Amino acid sequence: MVIRMMRAWAVLVLAAAAVRAFDTCTCPDSCSVKEELGRGTWLLLHQIAENTEPTPANEEVFRTFIRSLSQLYPCDVCREHFQRNLVDFDIQLDPMNMCQFHNLVNEQLDKPLHPCDVVV
Repeated sequence: MVIRMMRAWAVLVLAAAAVRAFDTCTCPDSCSVKEELGRGTWLLLHQIAENTEPTPANEEVFRTFIRSLSQLYPCDVCREHFQRNLVDFDIQLDPMNMCQFHNLVNEQLDKPLHPCDVVV
């Protein structure tokens, strides 16, 4: 499972590098690449939370991954918000927790909230 998570991380890093390399997103509200990057990131984070056994070792790998992602996120504005949110939110390798974190971000962006009570 950890190997799959690290492969997913590698794909995300490559995608982020591609976005930066083409300089297609400077984070304006109308940037479609920013939206695509966000959707892809949330898909990855939710899949990790739903499909990874929450052992102490996996929790540590996950926290390292999240800290790394918050430092490397290709959108400057999003990266700053990501880092700020991690100061106040105790992110965990748990689907409910990930839903709550996602809703925190959605609330900040004035986007609809997801019903976390239906999360398995």
